[in-house]
Amino acid sequence: MSLRIAQHPEDRRRVRRDRPLDFQLLTDRTLLLLQMQAYAACDDPEVRAATRAGFKGLWELTERLTGLPFQQVVDFFAVGMLMNVAAAMDLPSVDERWTSWCPK
Repeated sequence: MSLRIAQHPEDRRRVRRDRPLDFQLLTDRTLLLLQMQAYAACDDPEVRAATRAGFKGLWELTERLTGLPFQQVVDFFAVGMLMNVAAAMDLPSVDERWTSWCPK
């Protein structure tokens, strides 16, 4: 799932979700894995503070740009994290029933 703001002024705060997640956007897999390592290293107070601040910034930007209700932002981030894990494990290359939800 990808989000973008509609172009028409009356739809400025509406979100389009008609395009599938494009795994080509993850051109630098190292950055994705770095993000996952940051979450894993949150036992360290400094890493935790920096990671929280970054995630908060993403959250607030998403709310501001989309105008989505709170629960839809929660759902968006939940699916996004699932997609991050899928990309980290390269699930698009696994052709099994349990990975059939994942865009190929």
